[in-house]
Amino acid sequence: MVKHWLSIYCGKLQIMTTIIRIFVMSVMLLLLGCDTGWKKPLVKKDENDIFESTNNLIVFVGEKIEVKEFTIDGQILMDGAYHAKYKVVQMVYGNYDKRTIEFDAYDHYGEPAFSRYKNVLLFVVENKGKYYHEKYQYNDVYKTKDGRWAGCYALQDYGHPFIDDSTTIKPQKIQFAEEVSYPAKIKYANGEEYSSYYPEPYFKMVEDKAIAVYGNYLEELFRLKKEGVLAARGLFRDKNLDKHAIEQEVIMDEVIQAKPYNTRNIKFETFWNTLSDVVKTSNMQKFKTIALDSLDFCESVIPVDSFINNLYEKVVDKEMVSNFGKNSSNIFQEIPVDTLGMSFFKKQKIIKSPKGFRLIWIKTMKQKQGSWSLGFSCIETKDGFRIYSCFSGDGRECSE
Repeated sequence: MVKHWLSIYCGKLQIMTTIIRIFVMSVMLLLLGCDTGWKKPLVKKDENDIFESTNNLIVFVGEKIEVKEFTIDGQILMDGAYHAKYKVVQMVYGNYDKRTIEFDAYDHYGEPAFSRYKNVLLFVVENKGKYYHEKYQYNDVYKTKDGRWAGCYALQDYGHPFIDDSTTIKPQKIQFAEEVSYPAKIKYANGEEYSSYYPEPYFKMVEDKAIAVYGNYLEELFRLKKEGVLAARGLFRDKNLDKHAIEQEVIMDEVIQAKPYNTRNIKFETFWNTLSDVVKTSNMQKFKTIALDSLDFCESVIPVDSFINNLYEKVVDKEMVSNFGKNSSNIFQEIPVDTLGMSFFKKQKIIKSPKGFRLIWIKTMKQKQGSWSLGFSCIETKDGFRIYSCFSGDGRECSE
């Protein structure tokens, strides 16, 4: 009798042990599956497309581990060089199956802007086994209340000339898990400050901060880059190839000595004469009439009134003004507009050249404790040419 009950007990114990093992294995597989879910890209790569099949691009949400500056022996770089290490939180596009990634980033303005944030949507290309950041391209992203990743309204991406009225991508209200906000005013080390541009209703202004209201989820943030700046750089097919010229991001793609646009554009010559007089006489009232409502300066968008009141006298070097307007001392350069933010302009007023949106840089050079320059860029609108941005000196105003 005892043996009989012992046999039954042992049998039940064996069954229970088997059930427990199955349960433990199921939990482990579930956890393992959750841990590898980040590997699956949210957007499938089109291997049949000649652009996508050869672009070597990977896009992912990364969590910052470290970003360190480095130097290259025997080389003088025009950009700051940084080595970055990130945890791969979620793959969005391309193939990469490691949990961490290391890549180099080069930035003309110093430490890359993406390094300021904990989580960012990053764009990295592979070349001969090494990874390199696609220059200046990122979106800071945050968790939403429904557990997804999203970023705020992407001002520069929506303003890219390739993103026109035909796009189906639209900003939408996002319920972020925690408040996402940015300082509305930037203060320099010398105490000077100016207001940053955050358009409503995409942001809500509360005291000295701009709270993100609208934005996009990862897939749409990627599409904005794909159809905009990354198409302009040739990584993806331009869906409006008949309207745009594919422009690689280069500093200058052609240098025109003497007069730009091969002297054919009389409108520019008129604008150039007016701009020269404005600079020489410091006529700020006239400056405002020939400028756009906001100017690009040091990677920021500054209302023209703020630029005139707070920055103009610092940027426009008085010792160089006398040379401004003399063709013998000026250089004209035609530049493609790539990553510059344009959504604060009335895009319908800006005229495209056959090569797409383009700027004309006018620089006057002078040796002053080294090589200094004073420059303005302008862009053609339906109301004539208008000042688009300004630069002076060696860029120190941007770092103060």
